[in-house]
Amino acid sequence: MKKLLTIGLLFATMGATALLTAEESSSSFSAASIDLDRPGAPWAVTATNYESLNASEQQLYLDAYLETSYFILYGMVPPGDAEKEQMLSAMAECARQTHSSDKWNVELVWRSGELLDKSAAHAYYEAVTSVVCKPFLKSPASNDSEPPQFYTVDDWRSFSARQQAIYLAGYLDTAGAFAERMAAQGSTDVPIALWPLLETMSVDQVLTFVNKQELDDRWALPRSIASGVVTAVTIQ
Repeated sequence: MKKLLTIGLLFATMGATALLTAEESSSSFSAASIDLDRPGAPWAVTATNYESLNASEQQLYLDAYLETSYFILYGMVPPGDAEKEQMLSAMAECARQTHSSDKWNVELVWRSGELLDKSAAHAYYEAVTSVVCKPFLKSPASNDSEPPQFYTVDDWRSFSARQQAIYLAGYLDTAGAFAERMAAQGSTDVPIALWPLLETMSVDQVLTFVNKQELDDRWALPRSIASGVVTAVTIQ
């Protein structure tokens, strides 16, 4: 039941992933005041606008990536799969121990000329996470792995509109990175209607739906805001 619930929310969520088109780039991320005149739509934060985030905002985006990655992976791990449970435990511990370190330097990826047309979350996923978290894969799996939690629903409520938009951009970019990889691998779990939906809404629009929901303090932040993203998808 846990897997079905999380997977259902995940793929409904991914239907709204990034939700930015080149045509609406001048206004689609106004809450964060980030210039979106860049290649790689529908991604929100890319090599061309990442530097417009200050250090604390870059950290917020990274933390959103780490929290959301765990949320997605949690829904993909079959109960009793020891190998994948170990990976999940390792990812959680890696996130907790390294999230504030300089190891998560996405700009090094872009300077090498790689993934310039993708989001920062995509670069974290494809080129950084495996390097940073590899040592943690040797750790024994925990049967009760706790998610990495850097922010709570109460924190979300105290965020400025810009902070909420940046966190949500990290959430959507991360879901999109996972979705793109799964689609490339031929996964039948990715809805056919996913990619057309990527171009229908802006981060600000999705944020409006998220903030109309009664967020549940019992859940981790990515799980809590998922219902608002799902609502945004269902009206399309």
